[in-house]
Amino acid sequence: MADGLRYGLIGCGGIARGHMAAYSHLFEMVACCDIYEPAALEFQRRFGFGRTYTDVRAMLENERLDFVTVCTSTTHDRLDIVLACAAAGVHPPAGQRVPPRWGKSRWP
Repeated sequence: MADGLRYGLIGCGGIARGHMAAYSHLFEMVACCDIYEPAALEFQRRFGFGRTYTDVRAMLENERLDFVTVCTSTTHDRLDIVLACAAAGVHPPAGQRVPPRWGKSRWP
């Protein structure tokens, strides 16, 4: 773990495993979030995340994160998640595509 950079993960599915191979030894694994709680708990156990969440906004409000990766399985969530991260002052690298138009974005 590198000193200083605090990492959060949004979406704990298959694609996120690749991110963990790259990040888990470099950054402090602060929190992970998935709407399916067992997935978040598995990532916590496997990769050493400090806390788990099922709500992105709760994670962003409660944790002091430097950056996150958004590894959700559906495109329509990503724009809202990225905007919520930016509003919280957390850098969200845009490694996956977001909807081409604002009207296609939704987040329950």
